[in-house]
Amino acid sequence: MLWLRLLAAGLLILLTAAAAPDDLPRLGDGRVASVLSGDTLRLSDGREVRLVGILAPRLARAGPEGSTIPAWPLALEARDALARLVDGKAVQLLRAGATQDRYGRVLAQLVTHDGRWVQEALLRDGWVLFDPHADTPGGLEALRQGESAARNAGRGLWADPFYAVRDPDTVGQAMGRFAVVRGRVISASSSPERVYINFGRDWRQDFTIEIDHHDLAGFRRRHIDPVTLKGRMVEVRGWVESLNGPMIRVTFPEPLVALEEAAPPPPEPAAAPTH
Repeated sequence: MLWLRLLAAGLLILLTAAAAPDDLPRLGDGRVASVLSGDTLRLSDGREVRLVGILAPRLARAGPEGSTIPAWPLALEARDALARLVDGKAVQLLRAGATQDRYGRVLAQLVTHDGRWVQEALLRDGWVLFDPHADTPGGLEALRQGESAARNAGRGLWADPFYAVRDPDTVGQAMGRFAVVRGRVISASSSPERVYINFGRDWRQDFTIEIDHHDLAGFRRRHIDPVTLKGRMVEVRGWVESLNGPMIRVTFPEPLVALEEAAPPPPEPAAAPTH
């Protein structure tokens, strides 16, 4: 019966859900007074909390000169999903990097009083996108895995073409917003200022990843050389800009993942026999 299959699927999600890393420092506790969007809420003491490490669909908002910027698809559904998890509940705030953004909001990983990791639950149910930040601790890799589970199952946002994973030929359809892109690197080069990772032969119009040289230190700490990605299939996530075609700027390693191991070097030619 359908309801039994749905129940079994729900139980499977609960059984495979990850617990928040137990080594994250506590930022305090609170009670959720209201949910503002799929990734933002207000506590009863007035603090506004932005759930770090995820990005929810944008709600409609005011634009320039009295215009309205329309909501992304499923923005209300994402907000409702967060409300079902936390509205009116006691929660614990955990530090995972910076603790405040430029708007004065608290940045935190969130855990409910019964131990449910809110970000991971939203990702696994498919209502938000994984959006790592520069000082994301390694233990938060479970968030990427939660998104992958939802994506593979076509849950939540992943059932809507608006959020489909793009390839280098279709990434231009996501211009001006956050996207996940998969493709094979055609070339990678370094100039005195930047590293360019190219996915087409014409750098004037094809998709490119740009990494500023000042940001390469973070890659070196992870023993990653972006130039060596040539020929490999990769996945990158970020905001798609227009600069000689679609482009994503990457400032730290987490948004850029190689999906294949580097090809082994060709064997050394056999030495010519000597007589």
